Amino acid sequence: MDRIKGKSAQMIIATGVVLSAIATGTLPAWSAESGKTSQTVTMANPVEQGSPQVESQMGKIIAKISTVYPEFKQLQLQSKVYHREVPNYLKFNGHESTWEWTYGEQGVAEEGGKDDSAIPSNQAVFVLDGKEGSLISFEWNSPPWQKESLHAPTWDLAKAKASEFLQGLGMPVQEYQAREFFENNQMKMIEFHRLYNGIPLLESTYSVAVDGTGRVFGFHSDGRNNFDAKDFPNPIEAISAEAAKKVFSDNLAVNLQYVPQELIDLMQQKSLPSTLPIMGRKTFHPVYVLNYPGSIDAITGKATTAHLEDGKPNEQVVHIQGKGQVLTAPTAAKGLQVLAREFGLNIEGLEENRSIDVRREENTQPHRQRYFWTSKSEKNGGEQGEKEDELSISLTIESDTGRIVGFSAYGKPTDSSRITSFPVEKARAKALDVIGRYIPKGNYDMELTDLSDPSIFKHPEWVDTDKIPKHILDVNNYTYGFTLIHQGIPVESMNASISLDKYTGQVTSLLLSLPELSKLPDVMNIVSKEVAKKAALDNCHLEMYYTWPEYLGQWAPKPSLIYRPDWIMTGGIVDAFTGTMIHQNDKGE
Repeated sequence: MDRIKGKSAQMIIATGVVLSAIATGTLPAWSAESGKTSQTVTMANPVEQGSPQVESQMGKIIAKISTVYPEFKQLQLQSKVYHREVPNYLKFNGHESTWEWTYGEQGVAEEGGKDDSAIPSNQAVFVLDGKEGSLISFEWNSPPWQKESLHAPTWDLAKAKASEFLQGLGMPVQEYQAREFFENNQMKMIEFHRLYNGIPLLESTYSVAVDGTGRVFGFHSDGRNNFDAKDFPNPIEAISAEAAKKVFSDNLAVNLQYVPQELIDLMQQKSLPSTLPIMGRKTFHPVYVLNYPGSIDAITGKATTAHLEDGKPNEQVVHIQGKGQVLTAPTAAKGLQVLAREFGLNIEGLEENRSIDVRREENTQPHRQRYFWTSKSEKNGGEQGEKEDELSISLTIESDTGRIVGFSAYGKPTDSSRITSFPVEKARAKALDVIGRYIPKGNYDMELTDLSDPSIFKHPEWVDTDKIPKHILDVNNYTYGFTLIHQGIPVESMNASISLDKYTGQVTSLLLSLPELSKLPDVMNIVSKEVAKKAALDNCHLEMYYTWPEYLGQWAPKPSLIYRPDWIMTGGIVDAFTGTMIHQNDKGE
């Protein structure tokens, strides 16, 4: 169970990677879609325009953007799309539909190409609530700006420009608290939390990205802002920060792990590369991963944990003999054939989706390259010509060796009412057999975790399980994780996993990312857990927040007042050889 909690280092890196994508001009998950080049207004559904309120709000936004950034006037409306269905995270924040407006400057077509082969060189995407027209996100991918942003702005400049941007859009900045959230060598990101009784609420934020010249190129609104201050606990009744620190210390655990040197290098870089290096090519390093309590209830003084950490996953150590079979493919097409031969996947009618990764030929350093294919079918009862994904396949290959290290293949959910389940005992046995077949020759002790075990997830007591969407509770796959144990120490950041269709037993995903045993050092001269824990506590900065939790679309009946760490200052791992903190991007040192 401790090792499921011990993901802080990986989560820190994942956050950095996502935010780095924003700074380098690639549109993040905030935007619903990207890459549209149509010069005409197009509709995903037969809707000619939004409500008067939506159109009015968009007009005000465009007017403001054009005033602050005159170069926006060079962009033209490329597409205007109404989304009747939105991702769950938007639904949970009260957005039932969205409008997506894309403005762009048509790029120069490649020599010999046709007009429709041109790609946008300068593009801005706005996502608005489909009913009220409130701005959900704004992303401006501007190559000219990126060239001019030679360094990150100061925090003061970033805060000032972010505040000006929000004020210009009519947002009540005075009711929010600005905090430094993220930086790299080209940008800084400011996060604004809504204040109640002078205390920030975690579930109501604006995030604003500012480049080195002080220009805002990214905005995202998350959560709700229509709460009543009288519903929040009185801060006067809270325990002291010192008392909270004591509870925090009592519930802090440190776990020894091996991590690849590449991961440590990434944590210490201010600007993360657009393509991550292959983990495990260098040596490994023993570190203590910090398993913090999620928060301290400021009224009761009790520690809380995340829902995943409350569960009791089915774990056990198993002995596996690796057979050393290696899957290789010189090209993506050959790799697809390997999947068909080895795992029985039906690859007929698949089309490669190159738009997902357009920079693959530019990557010269060894990296893991992902390829994507989809097949589509007519929607049952859908609109004319409208299609839906029948099957999606992704394949990951090492660029220099051609070794296949992972794949996933998912189609429409199986109708569980008509098909008998594949026995769990057979699924587990097959998982062990497949993993053993493709890992390097040798004998391994591994921790096997049943990741499809529903006991991993513990719903908060205030959740009505009858209201949880059925597709979320339904598990269509058996999923098992395998973590190498060396000298009693897990190698969490490089592992193996496998998923099998719950009804057919077919392998639907596989990850083969295990370290070479020769690169795992001895741990005889490491510091104790007590030393590591002290280093973590010395770097711990607790802050007071309100939280009004949301879980799968349901909100808690009332908010809570909590203490929790400033993750930017506190986040990191402890070097097991020196006992010193390794911070993300050197933040907090």
